[in-house]
Amino acid sequence: MHDGSHGGHELEDELEPRLTPDRPRRATAEDMARFGLLTLHRGEWNGKQILSEQWVKWALTPTKPNPGYGFMNWYLNTGRKLLPDAPENVFCHVGNGANVIYVDPNLDLVAVVRWIDSGDLNGFVVRVRAAVK
Repeated sequence: MHDGSHGGHELEDELEPRLTPDRPRRATAEDMARFGLLTLHRGEWNGKQILSEQWVKWALTPTKPNPGYGFMNWYLNTGRKLLPDAPENVFCHVGNGANVIYVDPNLDLVAVVRWIDSGDLNGFVVRVRAAVK
């Protein structure tokens, strides 16, 4: 058990949330990218429909209380409010600690960034999009 000190621990261990019975596993950046690919491909994985395409459409539908929010961790770019310099149809999955999966259907692109300040997300997306164009 961690005693709260910083001695002898890797930085990642300090930043990652502790494992608990309700969170028995840490998602790696690769795990996150896989989830992003699943949503980019509208629920299809290796030719098999894992999530129904209809469910994905619902998840990408803006909600009435907050049009920038879809299902659970589906953050939409409605009105380009989340990411002003990205197309309106891109979306993100945002998890604990500002871990973000950026999904860009226009570029057939998934990018993962971990522990980013929310104010820096648009700049990250601008740089990623510029790098792949």
